[in-house]
Amino acid sequence: MQKSCQKIVRVQNGLITEIYDGLIYRHFNNNESAYKELLLDDVGLEFDAILEIYEKLIYDLAVSSSELRSFILKRLPEGWLEWAQELYSEMQPEEAPVLQTTRSIL
Repeated sequence: MQKSCQKIVRVQNGLITEIYDGLIYRHFNNNESAYKELLLDDVGLEFDAILEIYEKLIYDLAVSSSELRSFILKRLPEGWLEWAQELYSEMQPEEAPVLQTTRSIL
């Protein structure tokens, strides 16, 4: 089984117009959908779901301690924490994105 895949990406005037993976040519008219297509194959998951998981994780870390909040706020755009709070503070636990982790027990 092949473990890697080369892709040919055609770029014209800064816009990704075509991606060829050896089987299918995919045509694009905006870079956002082209980036999602490239990342989707690489990570094997839906790109938007991955972003949502990381957003929720960053929000949870920011509200867990003032030290982490200060550290995170220095690196995020102004207003991000307020936006995340509106979105994630209203979510019920069953609606929140699930991030599975494992911990070793000594």
